Amino acid sequence: MCADDIRDTLMQHNFRSEDERIATDCIEAANNIALCVQHQKSIVDDILTVSKLDSNLLQITPVPAQPVVVVKRAMSMFYPECSAKNIDFTFVPHESLERLNIDWILLDPQRLLQIAINLVSNAMKFTQHSTKRKVLVHMFASPDRPGLDVGFDYVPTRSPLPDLTAGEDWGSGELLYLHVEVEDTGCGLTKEEKEVLFERFAQASPRTHAQYGGSGLGLFISRQLAELHGGQVGVRSKAGVGSTFGFFLQTRRMIASAGRPTLSRAPTTERVLPNHAKASRELAASLSKLDSLQPTADVRSVRDERLHVLIVEDNLVNQKVLSKQLTKAGCVVSTADNGLFALQHLATTTFHASSASQRASPSHVPLSIVLMDLEMPEMDGLTCCKRIRGMEASGELTSHVPIIAVTANVRDEQIAIAKESGMDDVVSKPFRVPELLAKVKGLLEQLRED
Repeated sequence: MCADDIRDTLMQHNFRSEDERIATDCIEAANNIALCVQHQKSIVDDILTVSKLDSNLLQITPVPAQPVVVVKRAMSMFYPECSAKNIDFTFVPHESLERLNIDWILLDPQRLLQIAINLVSNAMKFTQHSTKRKVLVHMFASPDRPGLDVGFDYVPTRSPLPDLTAGEDWGSGELLYLHVEVEDTGCGLTKEEKEVLFERFAQASPRTHAQYGGSGLGLFISRQLAELHGGQVGVRSKAGVGSTFGFFLQTRRMIASAGRPTLSRAPTTERVLPNHAKASRELAASLSKLDSLQPTADVRSVRDERLHVLIVEDNLVNQKVLSKQLTKAGCVVSTADNGLFALQHLATTTFHASSASQRASPSHVPLSIVLMDLEMPEMDGLTCCKRIRGMEASGELTSHVPIIAVTANVRDEQIAIAKESGMDDVVSKPFRVPELLAKVKGLLEQLRED
């Protein structure tokens, strides 16, 4: 985030011609720092995932999710890279999504997100040096298991695929197959190179690591996760032309119930413009409208439509850096050093019951969402969240307060404990602000629809 802050600050300033070269060098250095950190994080994440796979600790947990939203969230993480490498990045939903009314379905969104990130990351890596730089993300749905398209080869599974969705957690909705493909205009693969993919630490050839980097774990992990989710991965590629990596997962349709939205319009092709500054401004502009989605007890005649964020974080450096980045994105930021101060701040907001009897009072400030660290002195995040949910139940707070846990404690059992305490979602440290804001937007939209 510090590297992003340096870059964004320099890009927003108009330098004199004699200083422009120095500023450009600083921007390039900041971008390189961010890319190196991202690369380091991806390697650590891959190793941890492989360790869990080897120990059979990874499980598929079906929850209601919107697959289009999940895949778009994966894409949003690559906006800065698209800008830096001038890559045309497009989401292309197939007509089957509308025809089959695919909106909320049962699947494991974390596994879908992880595979999508791996495949998009590969596409970016192998497209960055091409003359034509284009990455397309396609999404399909079908009631039948996807067949073999011409030239598309699925990797054979190590054992027959079970009907994953037969368990009690999956309900009795219609079985659906979700299919995602990531198409690129990169260097492509020869037949021999395709044969060694999807194995542990395997890359297409010895030149792959030297030229493009990577650990050789991404495709191996994607294969494992797809098979755990009742699916397969595969590839279609031609050397010198480009590649299409794809996968399908078993999912189930949700039984229609009140509170869940249905797809009301045809999905449209969306293009991510290769301009980081423009993308950041557009993201800030869209987020500035989210405060109107907050289910507060009253509607005031004059509203501040910006996103109001409370950061609960005891590390003052983290608190300062995140506050600055969110403020640049157009948010109004408040801070609290621990859970006790967070509760004190909450009593001054429009969520508090006292605000309902003082509709015109300017003393009660808007609040859109709380970003809550877990480990803090005096009152930790879990205790604070439980206290807030208790205040909601007793009527001291007039409606549900959106809370996202922001923590490095992201083992499966730790995430489960956080959600049991009342957290709406969990964001793992380290993260980048565009990723965080995309998750905030998704949560607030979901709460509005519910």
